Amino acid sequence: MRRRVVITGLGVLSCAGGDLEEFRQHVTRGVCCLSRVEDPRAAHLRSSYAGLLTGTAAARLRVEPGLEGFDRFVHIALVAARDALAAARVQPAALGRRMGLIFATCSGPMLLIEQHYERILRGDAGLNAEELFAKRYHSGASVLAHALGIQGFSTTVVTACSASTAAIALAADLIRSGLLDAALAGGSDAFATSTLAGFEGLKATCESKCAPFSKPFGLNLGEAAGFAFLETPEAAAARGAFVQAELLGAGMSNDAYHCSAPEPSGRGLATAMERALADAGLGPEQITYINAHGTGTEANDKAECKAIRRIFGHRSERVPISSTKSLLGHCLGAAGAMEVAASIVCAEAGVFPPTANFSGPREGCAVDCVPDTGRAWEEPRVFLSNNAAFGGHNASLVLVAAHASDRPTLRSVSHPVGVRSNTAKRLHETIVLTGCGVVSCCGIGAEALVKGMESGQSSIRTVSIPQVPPLRAGMVSDQAVARYDRRLNLRGMDRSSRWATVAARLAMRESGYPETPSALAELGLILSLSAGPSEAESAYLTSFLQHDRRVTELAAFPYLVPNSVAGQVCRALRLTGHNLTMSAGPGAALFGLGPAIGALRTGHAEALLCGAVDELTNRILTDQFMAGQLPRDGTPPPGEGAAVLLIETENHARRRGVKPLASVRGLAFGTKSHTCFPDDAGQPALEELIEDVLFQAKVQRQDIERVCFHGCRNELDRMAAGFFPLWLDRVVTTASQTGWLGGAQPLLDFAVIPATLPEGGHVLVLAASPEGSQAAVLFQIL
Repeated sequence: MRRRVVITGLGVLSCAGGDLEEFRQHVTRGVCCLSRVEDPRAAHLRSSYAGLLTGTAAARLRVEPGLEGFDRFVHIALVAARDALAAARVQPAALGRRMGLIFATCSGPMLLIEQHYERILRGDAGLNAEELFAKRYHSGASVLAHALGIQGFSTTVVTACSASTAAIALAADLIRSGLLDAALAGGSDAFATSTLAGFEGLKATCESKCAPFSKPFGLNLGEAAGFAFLETPEAAAARGAFVQAELLGAGMSNDAYHCSAPEPSGRGLATAMERALADAGLGPEQITYINAHGTGTEANDKAECKAIRRIFGHRSERVPISSTKSLLGHCLGAAGAMEVAASIVCAEAGVFPPTANFSGPREGCAVDCVPDTGRAWEEPRVFLSNNAAFGGHNASLVLVAAHASDRPTLRSVSHPVGVRSNTAKRLHETIVLTGCGVVSCCGIGAEALVKGMESGQSSIRTVSIPQVPPLRAGMVSDQAVARYDRRLNLRGMDRSSRWATVAARLAMRESGYPETPSALAELGLILSLSAGPSEAESAYLTSFLQHDRRVTELAAFPYLVPNSVAGQVCRALRLTGHNLTMSAGPGAALFGLGPAIGALRTGHAEALLCGAVDELTNRILTDQFMAGQLPRDGTPPPGEGAAVLLIETENHARRRGVKPLASVRGLAFGTKSHTCFPDDAGQPALEELIEDVLFQAKVQRQDIERVCFHGCRNELDRMAAGFFPLWLDRVVTTASQTGWLGGAQPLLDFAVIPATLPEGGHVLVLAASPEGSQAAVLFQIL
């Protein structure tokens, strides 16, 4: 049987209170905690209410020494994360690399990003390395790992408003698949006027207090952080921990429909719920409550009600369905974690979470949305929690709250053996690579890379940017991308989305993956980013600030969120399978393999596209130049492009009749929790991760025939000198031809190896981020 996953600690910070107990009192009584927006920069906006930190919540928010330069969303997160660990009575250092951190955010460091554009418009484009790092989406995870002493796998889920739901799902997968024993998972977002103005521009906000499933239409934003500590029941019992809930199942999907609007029939969210129920081994009739996404907007509420009807049929009008956004506001990337916490504390109190401000059902929303407070919630307290997001991402969780007499064993829910036993069979199944697609300045496909390496000719060119000396960079030819396949609709996409789409299509074609609607519906995409989007960010924020915080570039707003890239890929290729976008910083592509393999081994998919994309805009290059981040002394300059693998279970590849290119023999991840700043490089490094993957594969050091390394050359020299010096002669990199890609480089380097290494050869791919994240993955060429 696969491992079970329980929640033993919750931490929240929101407008509903400064700790879990105050939050419990407000939510169980249905107190709407929205307050007036007093920020003078938002005075011209119609939306007057938001879920802002006030009172005891504001009093608990402190800027810790040494972290003054980080965004407000990081400081909010630290409070809630510490509370979750304290509630679970856990010391992360005691768990070492077996405990991970799955952070989540939608807008991330938007306040710092706004400030940076304000400085640019005043003529001050300067910033240092610490400032550049602080305005990256993955900076929060690095700070939390550093502050809390977390040493295992760490990443940031950036699927916009479904991010913390997806983070909790990912944490459970990593525990079930054996990559972790425990994880802290949750999300954080701070209130930003640029975000509020964008939603208002889309006509999605409410002028008064929001009333999901009722009138008036529209949402109120909120700011919050929510975290859960997840572990196995056995670990909880050994510590005598107080189990609050068990996570029974999770499901994710992509609408493959629109950048910001939900698919009108609710098909995508229904698919996520269906997958969550299947993962839990439960039927709809066993669900006694649904915490809805329930934003209050007309399109979202109507689509969600249709999705619920698809799954629950005639029960859809009787099963209690409420939206706690009516109490807290829409907390963006933190919403899912806050809603899980609200459901758990209400289940403990034996009452359903109510929907506040309800004045009667809106057209298309004839559901029981619990308008009355204090309604009894009888056993079993098994519930669904839904979230949807820009980019078409949907996520759904199935949980059961623990009964007081049942803790910590949680025997109250029985699971059909069929689903779980089938999933358990996959936990140790071999994962194979059957296709690889790359886009770089050398051209389209791995063959262009091989040709560039064999010829020794570089495709790096000089880039001219106003007010910056001429720079060299590996820039992708947009003409070559446009010519790749005229039948592929790339119109209206930003550059990085076009490259990711083409790389994904190449991987599918090389793998021989069928492009029928039924096959594409099951094919998922896990995309990793080193940094967030830049073209949309520059267009939207520059115009917004130039026009006195009024929106004039509304079309760019939905593309501010990093998962907009995955959304465009899914729409172009009609992919509606398991879907996730993460920002992990340098070497991001390699860190995406852990979640991808976890999803395959826990049964969320049988095949996935997994890759990364990097874009160089004038803004990105200027920022890197100003921060002193551009390479010197003959090292490769920056590059851009995409690399995508198609990975699947060995049995799935065998059924399709395809010969794999390689198999995954071992993988290990870690975080150097004592360092989170880019200039703190050179720490003790990768040896224990390498020993781990060699042990998993039963392979000796001398059996490694090729090494791909993403990180500081000094770190590679130091590691090889004391570990296995011959590896220095076996390093393969395309960086001299393509430039150094922040996220995709590990897969770009690996892409040239299957064509040049005989069958049976072993390839070790390593990443050592200067911000502390480390990864080692061992492949065998087949």
